[in-house]
Amino acid sequence: MLTGAGLFTKMLWLTPILLLVGAFFITAYEGFEIDKATKKYREYTAYLFIKTGKFEPYSEIERIYINKGKESQRIYTMHTNQSAEFANELYKGYLKFSNGEKVLLQTTKKKDVMVKKLTALAQYVNAELVDNTV
Repeated sequence: MLTGAGLFTKMLWLTPILLLVGAFFITAYEGFEIDKATKKYREYTAYLFIKTGKFEPYSEIERIYINKGKESQRIYTMHTNQSAEFANELYKGYLKFSNGEKVLLQTTKKKDVMVKKLTALAQYVNAELVDNTV
């Protein structure tokens, strides 16, 4: 987007293309949506705020649960052969349907944020919230 804005005076025809491509990438996100009235859900990907994804029916939501995991990243220095490894605890929230299908809802490093959001979702869909991290 910055390149498109910078080329505004020199290549006027290229500016809208670069701005559109930049906006496409900046507005991209994934999400999950539940329609409780029709008992349908979808996992979607949105670009330029337009959601794409197919609604799937479900019979019942069994539970919502939180699992704990670890994420590690190894970083190598540029001039030496040494490396450093960084490890973080992650909390992952899942929704489980009665047919056994599981959907990843959210991943975060802060458990209290996860519990707050999933508690509201559990109340909305009348499901049990299970914390497997204890």
